[in-house]
Amino acid sequence: MTRQTVTLMGEAAKPLVITSINPYGDVEWQKACIESFVSTGHDVISFNIDEEATKLEALGLKVKVCAITTEQTGLTNYGKPVPLINEVLRLAYHSTVKPYYILTNSDIFYAGNRPCNDFAHSIAQAFAFTRVDVINNTHNPTASWKTYRGGLDVFGFTRDGLADCLEILSKYKQVASLMAYGIPGWDFLMGSIVLGKLNGYCMDGTIYHHKIHPQTYTSPAALHPYVETINNIGYTNATSSEEAAHQFACKIESECIKKLSFSKLLRTAFYTPKHHKKRSITANADLQHISRGSDDCSVYNSATILLGECYQQSEIMKIHGLMKTISQNTNHYYPAIRDTFVTSGSNVIKVRKHILIASLYLSTMVRNTSSYFTDIYPNGNSHHAALEAISKISDPFSSAYQFAQLFYSELLEHRIYNRNVAKFILAHLDDARYRHIMCLQFDLINRHFQHV
Repeated sequence: MTRQTVTLMGEAAKPLVITSINPYGDVEWQKACIESFVSTGHDVISFNIDEEATKLEALGLKVKVCAITTEQTGLTNYGKPVPLINEVLRLAYHSTVKPYYILTNSDIFYAGNRPCNDFAHSIAQAFAFTRVDVINNTHNPTASWKTYRGGLDVFGFTRDGLADCLEILSKYKQVASLMAYGIPGWDFLMGSIVLGKLNGYCMDGTIYHHKIHPQTYTSPAALHPYVETINNIGYTNATSSEEAAHQFACKIESECIKKLSFSKLLRTAFYTPKHHKKRSITANADLQHISRGSDDCSVYNSATILLGECYQQSEIMKIHGLMKTISQNTNHYYPAIRDTFVTSGSNVIKVRKHILIASLYLSTMVRNTSSYFTDIYPNGNSHHAALEAISKISDPFSSAYQFAQLFYSELLEHRIYNRNVAKFILAHLDDARYRHIMCLQFDLINRHFQHV
């Protein structure tokens, strides 16, 4: 498949949410949902016929409304002008140049604090997400949550992933022409394409919330037009709509369980509940320059104070001696030092050791070399494979340790600063002192960051 080279700058770098607002539905909830995306750094486009577009303009939504013709809707098949999924995807792809595209209904509330696409799509070019049902629009009390795995509500694509998806849909043109907003069943076909053709991920959408309302349909008969195609893709082997619905629901359940650790990590990094605002601000400290008036010695001194909690005095003397050696030689000693002083103890202790040793090494390195950091990965890097391996770890403390391994290896061996990985480590730190040291690290890195 041929690809065009695209330079993304400014507004073009925002992910695009593709939806269709229903002016005859729960407008207030839909407005809240649209605002949840816009306020967190997404662009939103709603596809509607002219009559609906006129009504939507009067609502004052911060969203671009793209008028479509009735031929681009399901008027013929369903008796109402619901936008066809294939058409809106094609229009969005050819009318905009975006790094990421999100296909969803207009009643999905984004409970994240910023777009998650950079992190998610570092693992796969396409995602299929379930949703979390909430009792009301506070999207907050955990007691009111219920993960719904009976279908798929949000689909994410890189630009290349969307191009591949459109190419696959063109091969199933007849059945693809039936996929429409508000008409059940199409999400199973799209999910089959994401999983079976695009090698994508299916997982719980822990930051995609949906207000519970009376179910508008109950019969799996709506899946009937898609059964044969889904069978051909290889994700079901059914002879009826009921059997296909059951088999695919089981597939969703199975995939979500496999990716449970990853979905929890996604929520930890990007979700901002109202009653956890203080902790969320702390966990987000890596996203901004932290003005503390500190010099490059602050990281070293702060880490030194806590060394006695993790090491014997004889080990501390060896560690400081090695740092002096590093200050006189620019060779990369970090892997050897890490393997010597970080690998013993529980995962919690090992994460703390990582933070302390890395702090000493980082501070020493920037004081004695012309080190700078970037967030650009070289071609052929193994970051994707490492993230995928960590996402399969079910124990949160073990995954936190592996994230620390990955973050500090990339930072100190390759000068790559990945803010998303850093935030996962922060989110698992219960001790404010270690969070403070990591924030000092971020401050130091930002002062030696090379903007490309």
